[in-house]
This record gives sequence, C-alpha cells and structure tokens, in this order.
Amino acid sequence: MTGWRFGFVLAALFNFLVGVPMVLAPDGIAALLGGLVADPLQTRLLGWMIATFGIGYLLVAHNPRAQRGIVTLGIIGKAGVIIIAGWLALRGLIPMSVPTLASGDLAFVLMFIVFLRRTSA
Repeated sequence: MTGWRFGFVLAALFNFLVGVPMVLAPDGIAALLGGLVADPLQTRLLGWMIATFGIGYLLVAHNPRAQRGIVTLGIIGKAGVIIIAGWLALRGLIPMSVPTLASGDLAFVLMFIVFLRRTSA
C-alpha cells in the first residue's frame, strides 16, 4: 500500500501547486495560461476547490482503502477538467495551453482507476 500512498501524496502536491497560486495570484496564473482575463473571484474559488481536492488526496494517502469515495470523485473531477478544457480549446474559446496543462491530470485519472480496480473496500 506504500506505493499508493506515495501516488496520492503526489496527486495532493499537484493540486496544491495548481490551486494555491490561483487563490493567491489569479492574474499571474491567467498570464501564464496565455493572457486569459482572470475574474478574481472565479479564479480564486476554482483554485480553492482544486486545493480542497488536494486535501482529499492527502486523506486517501493516510488511509487509502477507507477513502475510496474521494478517489471516485477525483476521477470524475479530473476527467471533467480534461474534457471541458479540450472542448473549449477546440472551439477557440481558450488557449491550447489550458488543456495542455490539464492533460497532467490524465496520469492521475489512470492511477486512480488502477487503484480502484486493484484494491477493494
């Protein structure tokens, strides 16, 4: 189970590295993503939710089998980010840098699916 714990700590760190800067510096994040205009409230709320999922992944790392529901939510959330960002970029509504960044979530989606398949409650 140690490998799974490490993987969920990595997922938490990934979410903190994305979410916390969105809370603290929304304009800086918008500039990094291709000059998007940042709505300070929306960007900060999104960052807060991303960081909150990071806390959830730390809970999973602490007790993976007992926190399987958080893993399911992680799959739904991360897959949704990838799909929505890709769809908006294909429509030309956001820069391609956004789904490129979001594609980092794909590794975690795959890890989470494997975790659920290989472990039981």
